[in-house]
Amino acid sequence: MDSTGRYNAQMVRYADDIVILTDSKETGRIKQILGTTLSQLGLKMSAEKSRITDAGKGFDFLSFHFIRRHIDRHGKMVTTYFPSREAVRRFKRRVGEIASRKVTHLKDERLLADELNRFMTGWAGYFNHSNASETYNHLQRFVEWKFAKFICFRHHYTKLSFRLGGFLQCYKYGLTKLTGRISYARPPTAVR
Repeated sequence: MDSTGRYNAQMVRYADDIVILTDSKETGRIKQILGTTLSQLGLKMSAEKSRITDAGKGFDFLSFHFIRRHIDRHGKMVTTYFPSREAVRRFKRRVGEIASRKVTHLKDERLLADELNRFMTGWAGYFNHSNASETYNHLQRFVEWKFAKFICFRHHYTKLSFRLGGFLQCYKYGLTKLTGRISYARPPTAVR
């Protein structure tokens, strides 16, 4: 609340998802005002989806996880954001479907690489403007592992020989890398 007794708030609406960040202790009052404002717009706040949280504990919004914490190298509180756990689970589930052993008779390694490339390009396009490099590294290893399992099942190998390139053999079929795609990682935002 400012000196005039009004709340300093800004509403940025994206579909039906809302996040309110405040340092006010009057969270109940803020929620009540939001409920009234939404009802005037002909909208209803979902009681089960709505919650009030602290940015220091982190929260998920639009498949991103946001968290505010002190970063020593910056010497201040910053907000970082990266793919949420649910977004990572969905990524792995989709890669598992694309590289499933059930489809080894329908596609070869080049077709698998093409399908994975299309999926990863779209996924990375959404998350590229975040602090996702650590997540990208983890998911790249996952894609390589799934691709290797596909090759082994298709050719009846027990495992991929390191002499043949091991997990990295997938790149000879044209698989692109998810890592190194962060095209614009905005510097962490200082919290005032």
